[in-house]
Amino acid sequence: MSKIVYLLGAGASYGSRNQKDGKDIKGSVIRGVPIVNEFSAAIENLNFEHIEPLSSTPLSSYKIIYDDLEWLADKCAQYPTIDTYAKMLFITEGINGQNYNRLKRSLSLFLTLMQEKGKRDLRYDGFIASLIQEGAVFPKDISILSWNYDSQFEYAFSDYMRDSDINYIWDKLNVYYKYNQNPMLDVKRDGFGIMKLNGTALLCDNARRGRIVDIDNLTKAYPDRKTGLMVKKETCERG
Repeated sequence: MSKIVYLLGAGASYGSRNQKDGKDIKGSVIRGVPIVNEFSAAIENLNFEHIEPLSSTPLSSYKIIYDDLEWLADKCAQYPTIDTYAKMLFITEGINGQNYNRLKRSLSLFLTLMQEKGKRDLRYDGFIASLIQEGAVFPKDISILSWNYDSQFEYAFSDYMRDSDINYIWDKLNVYYKYNQNPMLDVKRDGFGIMKLNGTALLCDNARRGRIVDIDNLTKAYPDRKTGLMVKKETCERG
């Protein structure tokens, strides 16, 4: 059993914002990720130049991306939080519902775009550096509970890894979650681990062994709405 448990909430990923007259501009994120009441503003502030159609990419692929982001922004504005809308869909549609899965996909897309490499909250780097030991391992008597479904901790930890495969990073961090089906994690729970209470929303590229997707390769991992998910749920959306 861990002697020390850290609890990470939304403030852990707040990062920094652009400012006007000395005040943060809502949703204009420089580092970190937006909090839930900033989602609509953050979508409006996304720099779509990063995902302008390439010559080899069908325009239809980008239209799906734009449509899903606009739909997500509308839903964020219509409900107190996007979690409220998600709960309503879960109750009314279930986990196989069309809108419920569109919401998961859109959130994964949005948070992937918001977490370009190098734009994480720098406090994660300081936190990890204060704990990590030789061999890129953490003390066995420490555990972390996180409410967040972002990947800020994973991005910061990936600098210590030679392999950017998200599955490898999750295994090294001993990440487990409420719907975990991996019996090996039960064996390792006496040591260091991260319990992500709300899972993880992230798109990753299975063609490149689960690599965390960068902006230039977004459409290679983004699912086609007509044919279904191209990314495996258990691989890229933990929990």
